Amino acid sequence: MGCQCFQQTGDSHGVEGISHPAVLSLCVLCCVFPGICSLSSCLARQYVFVNKPLGWTDAQQYCREKHTDLASIDNAEELNRLLNIVDSAYREKVWIGLYDDLNSWQWTLADSDFFKESEYHNWNSEQPNNKGSNENCGAMDNIGGWFDDNCRHNHSFLCYQDTSDPIQKYILIDQVKSWTEAQRFCREKHTDLVSVRNQRENEEVTKAAKGQNVWIGLFRDPWKWSDKRSSSFRNWNTGEPNNFSGVDENCVTMYLDKDKRGKWNDDPCTDRFPFFCYQAKWKELMNLQFLGKHGVNLNAPAVRERLLEQIKSEWIRLGLPEDTTLRWREQADGQVFHQEEGGAETLQPQC
Repeated sequence: MGCQCFQQTGDSHGVEGISHPAVLSLCVLCCVFPGICSLSSCLARQYVFVNKPLGWTDAQQYCREKHTDLASIDNAEELNRLLNIVDSAYREKVWIGLYDDLNSWQWTLADSDFFKESEYHNWNSEQPNNKGSNENCGAMDNIGGWFDDNCRHNHSFLCYQDTSDPIQKYILIDQVKSWTEAQRFCREKHTDLVSVRNQRENEEVTKAAKGQNVWIGLFRDPWKWSDKRSSSFRNWNTGEPNNFSGVDENCVTMYLDKDKRGKWNDDPCTDRFPFFCYQAKWKELMNLQFLGKHGVNLNAPAVRERLLEQIKSEWIRLGLPEDTTLRWREQADGQVFHQEEGGAETLQPQC
């Protein structure tokens, strides 16, 4: 559905009767409330192969200084484009922008008023260790120490009930479930899995666990892209990631040899490999629909220019960077706006 920018009835001022602030205010909703308007993103991404062996962090710094960032990959088509820029005779592994964020531990009860910037942790010695590269959920042992574990493993668990009654605050569920199943149970029956802010609470939770190993509400979001993209595309080699060397395989390489070409592997970030950067320019394309005075030619250059200036001015007021470039996208016939039934003029952007 397009962003409908309605012109108020009666006389108006500005260019061709379409410059009323109401038009701009409604159009801005396309950025603030994406569900109301049609807004799409197009990425002109160009991959660059850097045949210079560096550690992952140094490669990241190089890409950010010289280009945009280490390469992120959204789908199989982009993976193939990236592979095609390297000669098939090349056999080295190369860094891409995926890494394991070991410091992303957070509580499932993510209430800022509840935690008040608490950074309390009670990890056991040599924990968390991310054994097998799949220990992304937190548990408590029978004496109150924490350890990371595979979220699919089964433990009893402690739910938290938001109440002033200390006796009813921590509830031991003496059923074994995976971490996700335990979280779902606690949210349906109580408030959430238990969270711990300080040593006193850790002692209370340990007592409530009655000598059992239990799930607590601690988890982390492991694999992330260097440029903060939310792409979930993965192309791991068989058996990967496995954190084979213990706690050190936190960065991702891609094979370029014939047998495993394009497959991914976790490696120590200090190892030195060539790498892929990317250079990108983002485009946000919006489908706008205007209902204005009869006979107004929205394709007139002066009208289009004035309207674009006013939209940019309003977006900058709402926080859009001042150096952002806005422009109309012409259709195959050279026009920007097309008349729809009922009198609406619509811009149909295409990537």
